[in-house]
Amino acid sequence: MIHAALASHGVALGRMELVMPMVKEGRLALVVGREQPTSDFAYWLIRREGRLSAEAKTLATWIESQARDNVNA
Repeated sequence: MIHAALASHGVALGRMELVMPMVKEGRLALVVGREQPTSDFAYWLIRREGRLSAEAKTLATWIESQARDNVNA
């Protein structure tokens, strides 16, 4: 997933310890400037502007359902 983000194919979630060297090199960028609620869980699904492919919509729906299931557990 990190390699896909490096190739400008989307975003990735990663442990700061692992991605910070690539951020410092300018190869990756952090999503900043958005206030996030405090919780034991954190889920971010940031959609690009414009139309999403059917595959991207399916993935987004799955991520949302997994987050909802984990919060409600």
